[in-house]
Amino acid sequence: MVLRATQRLAVSLCPTVLPSDRAAHRLLHPQRITQSADRSTGPVLHAGRCIRTCTRDLQQPERTAAELGWKTLWLNHRIQWDGAIYQENWDNAQIGAYGTGLIGAAATTINGGSYRVRGVETSGVARATTGLTIEGGAAWNHSELVKEATFVWADGTPINFGTLQTSTGQTLSNPGGTLGSPLAGAPPFQGNLRARYEFALRGYDTFVQIGAAHQSHSLAPTNYLTPDLQGNSTAYDLPAFTSYDGALGVGKEGWLVQVYGENLTDTRAQLYANYAQFYKAVTVSRPRTIGLRYSYKFSGK
Repeated sequence: MVLRATQRLAVSLCPTVLPSDRAAHRLLHPQRITQSADRSTGPVLHAGRCIRTCTRDLQQPERTAAELGWKTLWLNHRIQWDGAIYQENWDNAQIGAYGTGLIGAAATTINGGSYRVRGVETSGVARATTGLTIEGGAAWNHSELVKEATFVWADGTPINFGTLQTSTGQTLSNPGGTLGSPLAGAPPFQGNLRARYEFALRGYDTFVQIGAAHQSHSLAPTNYLTPDLQGNSTAYDLPAFTSYDGALGVGKEGWLVQVYGENLTDTRAQLYANYAQFYKAVTVSRPRTIGLRYSYKFSGK
């Protein structure tokens, strides 16, 4: 069984020489699909051994966007409200692909399908009372794969990956992603809120500030092909998190001294996770941080 991909990849073979197509039909499991190369005709997917990808000739991704936005001021400029509704189309997205059942043991970059992102973002500032300012922002996003990457058999027939299995019985999926799957690192919701109160204290400019930020769940990688050693998916779903910060400052003319705190609740937010080294490696947010900051503006007030 021989597959030919429409995408052009320049590759070098593994040390073990791949059998000829006819030998592959006789000797190898007919449903183990891995990627190899025919140096004269371009890439070929064989029922055979793995490859090691070195260089690639990929199509450039294309991104187009449409946006409708607004900027408004209310109540004698005491309230400002801005926002936008948008759609972004991303064709020929370049993605990392890895999966011993399909791509081979070496990670590679391929052209994925076409993604569509629709969303709304808004921000606002309200000067509630003398010295008190409240700011906030939020974004809602919905991303999905609307067209799968194209792979075809040697005779030009499109490949239905759902009908193929590995030698272990795992059902294959398109290495470029399946319809409806979201982008990595694209949480459906993000928001932040901050309140700042400024006042005069014995001739000094003083302020107190508190803030919060929230992010909903998101996918780290979108690799559904590669399980871990226990058979679990490595398309890690990062949980939602909320962090809080605050600051207290005093200044006069050009100088300012402030005490600040970041991640006051010491939340261990998971920002990214991957299985590149054959274990789940998680990047977490910075722990609670308390600091003292001094600044000076040479231009004065």
